Amino acid sequence: MNDGASAKTLERPKRGRGRFAWVAFCLALAGSLFFAGMRSPQPTSANHAASLAVAAVTPEKLPTKAIEEVALGDRVVGTNPDRSEVEPTAEPDAKTWRHVTLWMTKADGGRLDIELLRPLAWLEAQEATVGDTIHLDLEEMGAHGPAVITAIAPCPEIEPGDGNVVTGRFIHQAAGNIVDLRLANQPEATGVTDNHRYWSVDRNPFIPAGKLRVGETLDTLHGRTTVASITPRSSTEAVYNLEVHNEHVYRVGTVGTLVHNNYVRDAAHNAANYEGLKDQLRRGEDFVHGEELLEEALHGTAIPMIGAGTSRTLRDAQRLADTYGGNAADWAKVGGSSRTLYDGRKVEIHWCQNLLTGLRVEFKTKIQ
Repeated sequence: MNDGASAKTLERPKRGRGRFAWVAFCLALAGSLFFAGMRSPQPTSANHAASLAVAAVTPEKLPTKAIEEVALGDRVVGTNPDRSEVEPTAEPDAKTWRHVTLWMTKADGGRLDIELLRPLAWLEAQEATVGDTIHLDLEEMGAHGPAVITAIAPCPEIEPGDGNVVTGRFIHQAAGNIVDLRLANQPEATGVTDNHRYWSVDRNPFIPAGKLRVGETLDTLHGRTTVASITPRSSTEAVYNLEVHNEHVYRVGTVGTLVHNNYVRDAAHNAANYEGLKDQLRRGEDFVHGEELLEEALHGTAIPMIGAGTSRTLRDAQRLADTYGGNAADWAKVGGSSRTLYDGRKVEIHWCQNLLTGLRVEFKTKIQ
């Protein structure tokens, strides 16, 4: 994408006194935005994929910043159309949060470098110190499993003003699932992974980029626009993902297209990791119930669960379809978890998902 004087840019909020509501749980950024040849001093060209995160409400006066230069504590803007996903809580506090640097090996053998902002209470609960290996549970980012802590530093200054605080950065190599998405009002395409979810005005839920349709209407800061083309790309690219506190969404591209900050997991990737998941369960290294962990991780793939010959059916599929949209056949139970709280109470959460759109909802919660 050629954006004139600043093609490789990620837009930031103007500073101000306003503030947004903040959610309790950070979710990983939708899919993967990337720039080819990131951190390179070379000038950009049509072959350099540029992805922009819009961080102000006035599109004509948007300051910009390259996505690979976005720092923890910066702010980006986005308002989630699905208000049920937004839960107001306090934003990160530099006095009681820390900058944690980690790395881990992905299921495909590649390296994932991670930077997180986390409260001191999180570090204490993890008993985390430099050199330790801790368990990360950021499924949406593919950051699920053992990760090595390489540094714990003071929290950077939280940028004042409106917008959602960036609380995580994830860097890895992506291959085989990148598409060039071009909109009707954009001369050149934006490079993005095919599981990066865009808000569809036509279908209302967030739809993975690879499943968008030519002609489908998307939401931008300049108004509505349509998808002109979606072209697969075969090259391996450096991918920068962000974790964004609060609204679960932000805006990307030169026109500020609305996207979600988590993504639909790749079924082929999960199927390839099937044996590893079984080994993990046998060792008892995860709090998620065995069969449900596999259902969640395999994400609807037709692989038998432990102790079962077929995937679990969902009795309330029609009710979920009536409530959240889609067809009953598209809904399935994809996972559940059980945790013990500090006061000794046990919490069970069960999740259902529309396997076509990727929409995941909390189906049932029990507190004992």
